[in-house]
Amino acid sequence: MSRAALAAFVALVAATFAAFFVAQRLKGAAPVVELRNARAPFSPNGDHRHDIKRFSVVVRHSDRLTVEIVDDGGGTVRRLADHVPARPNVPVHVRWNGRDDSGQTVPDGVYHVRVTLGRTGRTVTVPRDVRVDTVAPRPYVKAVGPSRIVAPGGSVTFTLGHRGRSRPTRLNLLRTDLAHPRVVLTTSIAADRQSWTWDGDLDGGPAHAGTYLAQLVRRDGAGNIGRVPAQVPTRQPIPGHPGVTVRGIGAQPPVGPVTAGSRVSIDVDSRRRPYRWRLRRAGVRGTVLSGHGTGTPLRFTAPSGPSGLFVLTLRAGRQRTRVPILVQSQKRARLLVVVPSLSWEGSAEVDDNGDGQPDTLDAGGPAQWPRVLPELPADLRTEEAPLLTFLDRAKIRYDLTSDLALALGNGPRATDRPAVLLAGPERWITVAYGKRLRRYVEDGGRLATIATGSLRRGVTVLTRAHGDSGQLSRPTQAVDRDPLDARLRPLRTLPAGTTLQPIAGTATAPLLAFWDGTLTGFATAEESDPPDSQSGARLDTGVGAVPGITAGIQDEPHPALTQSTLGKGTVIRIGLPGWAARTTTDTDVAQLTWNAIDVLLGATPSPHDLTELAAPAPKVKKKAKTRHRRAKRP
Repeated sequence: MSRAALAAFVALVAATFAAFFVAQRLKGAAPVVELRNARAPFSPNGDHRHDIKRFSVVVRHSDRLTVEIVDDGGGTVRRLADHVPARPNVPVHVRWNGRDDSGQTVPDGVYHVRVTLGRTGRTVTVPRDVRVDTVAPRPYVKAVGPSRIVAPGGSVTFTLGHRGRSRPTRLNLLRTDLAHPRVVLTTSIAADRQSWTWDGDLDGGPAHAGTYLAQLVRRDGAGNIGRVPAQVPTRQPIPGHPGVTVRGIGAQPPVGPVTAGSRVSIDVDSRRRPYRWRLRRAGVRGTVLSGHGTGTPLRFTAPSGPSGLFVLTLRAGRQRTRVPILVQSQKRARLLVVVPSLSWEGSAEVDDNGDGQPDTLDAGGPAQWPRVLPELPADLRTEEAPLLTFLDRAKIRYDLTSDLALALGNGPRATDRPAVLLAGPERWITVAYGKRLRRYVEDGGRLATIATGSLRRGVTVLTRAHGDSGQLSRPTQAVDRDPLDARLRPLRTLPAGTTLQPIAGTATAPLLAFWDGTLTGFATAEESDPPDSQSGARLDTGVGAVPGITAGIQDEPHPALTQSTLGKGTVIRIGLPGWAARTTTDTDVAQLTWNAIDVLLGATPSPHDLTELAAPAPKVKKKAKTRHRRAKRP
């Protein structure tokens, strides 16, 4: 190597070492501008939590500062301070509300602080970032185990998804099958825990049977609070599986009738506990069948004799449930009674998909069918059961089916039977079923409906491969015209002491025979408008409140009990809540109900009184107790 080359090499090495030491000295020196308290993110979303970012700027020498927020590209977003005096090492306090110079909230992201020193004219972009974060965390229940259906007092573990790294998660346990969901338990899950186990107890005892939902609440470093689900109830999809059903005992009855004397199979869920059961006919004291079992399904022979509504009661420990069983006689009758199984299934408070909310048609659906019913449908106790009890005590023979069974089949047809009675509010019907009811009447059939809010909402019935199960979906809102051309008005509260009497047609009509012409004691009514001339229907008889006078003009009458002609047939509609319950206690209601049945059957009405209904139908002879052997669970 030549001397010149060696000298150049030595000079290069010396320069390198010098630059290294200068750089180290610069690194160790205090920065010209320092930013303090800017590390934590903030959320300018107006919730009053971390909406303002407060930080400080510190300089080494006295100066006048201009402080700006800039984006990643260096563009000015907001000027926070302009020519503010600053002394060495004395913090200049600055605040930013997350808005730009035009007053708009900036998008989430990383921003920088740019400081201009007025004395030297130097501009410094501070390396430390300011982060805007308005996205709330989304904690969710990843899984529930070992099962989402537990017996009262049974434990269940909630496994969390998206755990908080440094902050705990609050879990609110809500009971959602109530009219107004409420929090029944609150706990905190530490940040280093991934799950929480509920022992199944509430207030010192086993939780009541019902539907429960785990709502997770977490707060992040920016002050955003994530609540999943945000509100209860909600129709929005809920991530994960936050639902738990506490079930003492439940049963899944057939959606249609079973034939008297045939073998009946009922799926029972008793959480593997032994249970007792008994079967009785609605409106009749005494037990027809009884027994005990430990598994599913429960099998017994349907009672022989006339058609009727039976109630199956099951008990497991202190828990009880009751479900309806429709039994159709082997002998055919001229009157077909239809009960609203679609409403029973669609209104049952059952969580089908594990989201912790009952899936009902009122909540928008969908709802599975058939379902494990937690209890007797409310309308059955106040509408269908009293009316069927009246028919039994009046010794009126009838066939029995459900609207769901008819929706899945083809009936009714006027050529098969002259009379159809819709017992109870058929709140949801399929379009095809509604058309068949209309065709039945137009072809000469006679139909009566004793309910309010009936035949006014649509639903789609989907079936699975075997046709014995499926889904109720796409429920519609109520309309003011039913398939039988009744233009129905909203349910109206009647003035106290209102007397109902004939207001349309003739008081000598068969429907009104042997009645004194006045009805009292009804507080509400679902009235109808007279059918228009283009509908094809004609009002023959109407009973309702006597119209008043408004501004010197007589009000138009709106009957709540009507008989109309549609095509070749007849439609009787009774839109008075509580009517069925009074059929065995009110002479006028009983007589008018008898008249309606006679009109349906084409018979001449005759006088009746309550003494004919005083003695309940004779008891069916109780059969020997049946021991139900344990069956394998499916």
